[in-house]
Amino acid sequence: MVMEREEALEAATRLVDEVIQEAEAEAARRRKESAAQSSGKKSLNEDDLSEGGISAIIKRGTRLQTRARGFVTRILTQLRICK
Repeated sequence: MVMEREEALEAATRLVDEVIQEAEAEAARRRKESAAQSSGKKSLNEDDLSEGGISAIIKRGTRLQTRARGFVTRILTQLRICK
C-alpha cells in the first residue's frame, strides 16, 4: 500500500512537472507573438514600469498560481493521495 502511494505520488509529480513545462513553453510562445504584433509600441521593460504594469503582472501571477494549485489538487484527489 505504501509503495502504491509512493508510485502514485511520483507519477503525479512527473505529470505536474510536464504540465508546468508545457505551460512555460506556451507562455513564451504567446509572449513572442504579442511582442511581434506590438513591435511599434514600447519595449517590454518600459511596459512593466508603466502605471499599473507591476500590479497587473502580480495579479496575473497570482491568478496562474491559483489555477495551478487547483489543477494539482484535483489530480492528487483523483489519485487518492490527499483529500
